[in-house]
Amino acid sequence: MQLTYIDPSGKKTQGVPVDNGKIPVVDISQTKSTLTFNPPISSQLSTNQQTSFQEEVKLSTESPEAFRKFIEVEVLKIIKKLAEEGKTPEERLRAMARKTLELIKPGMTVEELFQNAAHLDDQFPELSPVVFVVMKEYEQKYEKKALEQVTKLVKIGKYDEAEAIVKKVLAYKMIK
Repeated sequence: MQLTYIDPSGKKTQGVPVDNGKIPVVDISQTKSTLTFNPPISSQLSTNQQTSFQEEVKLSTESPEAFRKFIEVEVLKIIKKLAEEGKTPEERLRAMARKTLELIKPGMTVEELFQNAAHLDDQFPELSPVVFVVMKEYEQKYEKKALEQVTKLVKIGKYDEAEAIVKKVLAYKMIK
């Protein structure tokens, strides 16, 4: 597959997929899993592109790849909406895309994705809805389970193990 890349100076080039720090710009009608970081104006999108863009990607932490795709699609939806509104400068939209690519990378574990997704809105409060959904999922799925496990360990007298779990949860919260 040939991709168009944007290098750090903003120059567009064609090539095959490689990890060289360039930002890929992909026609989303060709793929459902790669972020498109050339924010199009709604009128520039074909009907086919609009349909594929609007497909729902369910939140799933069962696999890192599915979780990463969910985060990317949600960020892309926000970038698209902001581009359509026309109130956000294109450079800011591109910066959001670059930051997302820096934080959310293929090959990361679910834990790393949770940790990095928590930082998406550090510079871009527009991405807070994505962070909210991700952190809510973390709390529902992992934090509650950890607290239940700590309670069980304390009841059976395994205080060191309980303390280790609490430290992990607190360390993660401090990273946010």
